[in-house]
Amino acid sequence: MTDHPGDDRDALLVKADDVAATIASGTAVGDVPSYLRAYYRHVAVEDLVSAGPERLAAVAIEQAAFAARRPQGRAVVRVRRGGDAAFVAARDVIDIVTDDMPFLVDSIRMELSRREATLHLVVHPQLRVRRDVTGTLHEVVGTVDGEQPPHGEIAESWTHIEIARLPDGVAAGLERGIERVLGDVREAVEDWPRMQAKAVQLAEQLTMAPDGGSAESPAEVEALLRWLADGHFTFLGYREYDLEDGPDGMALRSVPGTGLGILRHDREGSSSFAALPPEVRARARDPQLLILTKANSRSTVHRPSYLDYVAVKRLDERGRVAGEYRFLGLYTHDAYTESITRIPVLRRKLTGVLAATGIAADSHDAQDVAEFLESYPREELFQTPVNQLVPVAEGVIRLREHTQTRLFLRKDLYGRYMSCLIYLPRDRYTTQVRLRTQKILCKALGNGQVDYSVMVGESPVARLHIVVRAQEGRVLPDVAADELEAQVAAAVRSWDDDLAEEAVRQLGEERAHALLGMCVGECIPPTYKTDVPASAAVDDLDKILQLRESGGSIAFDLWESEGYVGGVPIDDGPGCEAPGAEPAAGGDGPLRVWRLSIYRTGSRITLSDVLPRLQHMGVEVVDEHPYEFTAAEPFWIYDFGLRKSASAATEASSRVPSSLASVKELLQDALDALWHGDVEDDGFNALVLDGHLTWRQAVVLRAYAKYLRQAGSTFSQNYTEGVLRSNITVTRLLVRLFESRFDPDRQA
Repeated sequence: MTDHPGDDRDALLVKADDVAATIASGTAVGDVPSYLRAYYRHVAVEDLVSAGPERLAAVAIEQAAFAARRPQGRAVVRVRRGGDAAFVAARDVIDIVTDDMPFLVDSIRMELSRREATLHLVVHPQLRVRRDVTGTLHEVVGTVDGEQPPHGEIAESWTHIEIARLPDGVAAGLERGIERVLGDVREAVEDWPRMQAKAVQLAEQLTMAPDGGSAESPAEVEALLRWLADGHFTFLGYREYDLEDGPDGMALRSVPGTGLGILRHDREGSSSFAALPPEVRARARDPQLLILTKANSRSTVHRPSYLDYVAVKRLDERGRVAGEYRFLGLYTHDAYTESITRIPVLRRKLTGVLAATGIAADSHDAQDVAEFLESYPREELFQTPVNQLVPVAEGVIRLREHTQTRLFLRKDLYGRYMSCLIYLPRDRYTTQVRLRTQKILCKALGNGQVDYSVMVGESPVARLHIVVRAQEGRVLPDVAADELEAQVAAAVRSWDDDLAEEAVRQLGEERAHALLGMCVGECIPPTYKTDVPASAAVDDLDKILQLRESGGSIAFDLWESEGYVGGVPIDDGPGCEAPGAEPAAGGDGPLRVWRLSIYRTGSRITLSDVLPRLQHMGVEVVDEHPYEFTAAEPFWIYDFGLRKSASAATEASSRVPSSLASVKELLQDALDALWHGDVEDDGFNALVLDGHLTWRQAVVLRAYAKYLRQAGSTFSQNYTEGVLRSNITVTRLLVRLFESRFDPDRQA
């Protein structure tokens, strides 16, 4: 590639001109070189280079052939295999020709994302073309430059999209989906001026109503409608409804001929309202003039957010609710960034919160409240009444003095979703915390669909906003907010927090201080925190502390786990039984599995140090979890899963039960003696587990065996070890005989 990308573009397109000239017969694009430059005007040079001139020509001419006929006011869509007329032959291609309108590419991307189609390339020229009344293409004149095209020309959007190869049978459904989305875009764009005019017209109707001074007074609602129409709301749908009492209870009936945009096609009633329970529908009679909430469906136009729902109730001559004027759309970027002091309804909410909290408007505390509301989720702020904002504002401002986790719940007016605002210490927020919190809230609220957003800024408090929607046809259950907050707070707590609390609870303040002082900073490895709960870690770390205080370098702990290590189930299939493996009480629970922890200071140990010694003890290692603690004086904790060696005799397991309590001290003492060189490392050590002998008793039998070898016995040591392990009853009797003869404490 040259230092001037424009040179590469020109050179490629010159070559593509020659190729296109040979294949463009019958396509009505006018001047082919001009068409190619208009078609690829906004495509990155590297994409053009990777395709090459032959494919560039084929793609542009293929799209022109597809665009040869388009009925007026309609979009034409085709999904095809890529082949030669694609930048990459192995891809699938979507060709679209439609009138040039806002939101086209965003809306198409949304549909592709919804159908999980992998997008690779978008070529999106905006062209001025000439067509006759039948929709037949006669010429591509040039590009759209932002001005209205001259008479006789049409501004069109031609789109070439390349996606990953689709499964068989999917293309037709994707075509229909894109056509539906393009239809929604067309209806919304065509009716946008009329919907904007409806908002202004409705505002005019409210000018004569008295102003009650509240956020929902007619004057404030009027100002809000004008503000929305002034570039702060993307109008997508509008319709008027009558509120009636029918055989199935209260119902909203659409007023024929009032539908605009995505609500253009008249329906008998509001399906979303009809799906609500009767007690919720009854709230439609409440004298609340303005309704700001979220619709049940996501937008198919512009952004994949749930549609914003703005409704103004229509009152009859007696002041009763008789219907509503409903707008659907999306707040624009300006609506999210403009100060609430200049936004109708929101400015009154600020005043209302200050009044309810008794804070003077010119005080420093008032600035804190204003700052809080400015950063509050804007859509939530529109929907939340003052009486629900006050406790949130007070609670969040207090968090600046004492950081903790707080949960604030707000149920939608119609019970369709729950808005959950979680404020937590900034350094506690992680993706894992969010996932745990979502799980808690979903379980409590019926496992509906979840959306979330996060704000982590310079403040010591982070904000997690989770919205849980009720499953279709259901209303969210009532929940105990205090209990739910306690569960969320527990999920937010860090492992280090739990360790500090558990250390104090188990060891007391003084000992806990010494233990935690040993593990400052990033001493504890993340894998250890993942695998070991803080309550168990206290015992581990206390053993390290004891080693340091005693001057020791190694310690052992044999313990029992109910089939899980680090959250991963231990395989309880054949051949994986541990020495003490047996079902939990009742026979149906997980296997209780023996594990060995080795605590080491000074220097690390290796598997070659451990495995032979454990094998001579009659066990095998089935898994290993080493943890290195990078303290000022490093230390190590090794966790091993154990099972009885395959050579262990059946008599050993049948005559001498292997419960952990019966062998724990025996094995730990034997390992300690072995590690410190007080006992030889050979197969006699297996008698500790098989025969429940002490390591000293095993030494006696080892001495007998060595004496026999010196006396001329032909039996090898390995053979003698095997015989003793296979005849545990006799082995134990031999030990008893020795002790009866030579142990003064056992002599009569």
